[in-house]
Amino acid sequence: MLKLIFLYSLLIFLIFIFILNRIWVYKTKSNPEYIYKFMKENSNNEVAILVKYNGEILGQCNENKMLPLASVAKIIVAIEFSKQVAERKLIASNLINIKEIEKYFIPNSDGGSYQEWLKTLGDREQVTLLEVAQGMIHYSSNANTSYLMNILGIENTNKLLGELQLKKHENIFPATEALYIPLKLNGYDQNFSNIEYILEKFEKMDSNEYYRESIALNEEWNRNPLSKEHKNQIMNKLNLDFQRIWSNRMPKSTANEYMSILEKLNSKTFFPKDVHNYLDKIMEQLMLNPRNQEWLKHAGQKGGSTLNILNSAFYAEDIRNNKLEVVFFSNCLEEKDVLKRRKLEKSLNAFHIQLLKSEAFRNSVRKNLKSLNQ
Repeated sequence: MLKLIFLYSLLIFLIFIFILNRIWVYKTKSNPEYIYKFMKENSNNEVAILVKYNGEILGQCNENKMLPLASVAKIIVAIEFSKQVAERKLIASNLINIKEIEKYFIPNSDGGSYQEWLKTLGDREQVTLLEVAQGMIHYSSNANTSYLMNILGIENTNKLLGELQLKKHENIFPATEALYIPLKLNGYDQNFSNIEYILEKFEKMDSNEYYRESIALNEEWNRNPLSKEHKNQIMNKLNLDFQRIWSNRMPKSTANEYMSILEKLNSKTFFPKDVHNYLDKIMEQLMLNPRNQEWLKHAGQKGGSTLNILNSAFYAEDIRNNKLEVVFFSNCLEEKDVLKRRKLEKSLNAFHIQLLKSEAFRNSVRKNLKSLNQ
């Protein structure tokens, strides 16, 4: 009798799990039309989109609105890295010890990106600078980014903003280091006995001071790395309120500015060939997929996400010489929006593919995104 009850209970449990799985699959199923549906529902919020096909604007909304970039800003670092290698200031094949990158790694601060990148290296203790840059873009490792910004020079990286003629782009800085600012404000006391006071100071800190503190911490961690025990405490002590402020204080720019960057990348004429020799290897890892090689000349993308942000910058040219650039920024997600986030991620990929492959879908985008500006 007990055995029958156990088997019956197990069957009910398995059916329940199966139903949950089906709900998850249904709720997160990719749907290219979901992108403009999401924009319609949130056009008055912190969202922006800009779509160009062969130089024609198919749709735009809030394209000049300043929004936090999250990891999309790593495109700037990738360009600066490629420039310095092309100018022979750095050697892409130079080997560095992984411990040099480890200095900047904070557990639980990047959604597991750094660990995923490490898995691809196996038991190796050294990597090339090019591999570090590829890990920054493909896996979005913040530790890789902090390391590269340190060797490139943060000032040099921000000078590039002027060279790219970006007029509405805040200076970029190492994001992970900024997570440590609240602990510094608290006198390195990890108990946070007066958490509301520290939260307010963190939120209201002058932008220039916030920028300087992030850079100072980057240099400090290079000289005197935090202990493993100390690192493990950082994210444990920063509640969601701290993380929301940190997310919202990331460098900001507009969809319009990032469209201009994507057009430069897609044209293959703005940057010298020597720069593209490295930049394409970093930005266009989509082309490692043989199926993409069948119908695309080239394609690159960079996403960016935090608890509240989901951003994407995508460019491609197909074998028929059609060019597409898409910038999508959103800073309106909540921590509970797991299904919505996953659906957005999947749907963005389908959105890009349909824009490249279907004239009917491009017409649908024209119609639906045009209505957002009326």
